[in-house]
Amino acid sequence: MKREIKEKELKVFFEFLEAISDGIILLDKKGKVLYANQTSLQMFGFKHLEEGKGIDALSFVSPEDRKRVSRDLRLLIMGKGKKPAEYRVKKKNGTGFWVEATGSKILIGKKPITLVTVRNISQRKKAEKMAQESLNKLKRIFEETVFALASTIEIRDPYTAGHQRRVAYLASVLGKELGLPEERIEGLRLGALTHDVGKIYVPAEILNKPTKLTSLEFGLIKQHPIIGYNILKGIEFAWPVREMILQHHERLNGSGYPCGLKGDQIIFEARILAVADVVEAMSSYRPYRPALELERALEEISRNKGKLYDPEVVEACIKLFWEKSFIWPKFEGNSFYDLEGNTSPEKTPSKPNER
Repeated sequence: MKREIKEKELKVFFEFLEAISDGIILLDKKGKVLYANQTSLQMFGFKHLEEGKGIDALSFVSPEDRKRVSRDLRLLIMGKGKKPAEYRVKKKNGTGFWVEATGSKILIGKKPITLVTVRNISQRKKAEKMAQESLNKLKRIFEETVFALASTIEIRDPYTAGHQRRVAYLASVLGKELGLPEERIEGLRLGALTHDVGKIYVPAEILNKPTKLTSLEFGLIKQHPIIGYNILKGIEFAWPVREMILQHHERLNGSGYPCGLKGDQIIFEARILAVADVVEAMSSYRPYRPALELERALEEISRNKGKLYDPEVVEACIKLFWEKSFIWPKFEGNSFYDLEGNTSPEKTPSKPNER
């Protein structure tokens, strides 16, 4: 709403503008400076109003934000208010800094004027950047610590290590295909990378046994989701990582383990992980059997769609392989962290075993 300031109010109005701590700039309908209070003059490196008067306001904006500011100024001049926004600007000497700006349209006499309020937020942006860098560093250390724990399985079961990385890769791609936000995919990736961590408590001779397991041995194998959940129980994750580990062998009809959960009792991330786990395990070599055809793995999930596996996840997985030509990456070295940077296509697909 336009606020009309009459001639007799002008003196008080400008005294008020000079008294406030924020920068105030008045612009004409072409976006040129008519007035700037002392705060804004100092902010932009001017000593007197005459130095900045008549200058196009866009000339103070950094090239990266000029298009956005030009659009926002046009809206202001048209009388459409704008919420506070952050822009990169520059001083008279070219030094860049950040401001938070907002504006409104007023009338001085009968003349339409755009009033822009600016606040220097460079220190705040610097603090935010430092905080984000510290957060990223802590996050990286945290993840690498968890991955180091997961990688200990590789010493006892080399098949599981590659399996976890490949499952994490497929699960992450499935997450994107299903429209999950990036932050949720990050949690899915972390859960997939550690989903078999509980196997650290399963004797190596059982994990690598080339013949059929006894019922007692398979009973030990079936404890690995619970063991993995307990191993990570004391770690505060931003995502349901422990639940993914606990539930990745659960099935929609309740026939899975360890808790016999059904349907929506199983979190969506665990349902994605279940499909990725089965497809990778079935198509990979194991000590007790050779790798199966990828078609067999996809046939397994397709045949049991809605019964064992989430229909939406199954459809996304089949689409990835048959329509989008998904291929497994070949991981170089032993990195648990880099799922995208150091990969190359591998033509032979893989599968997860129910062990």
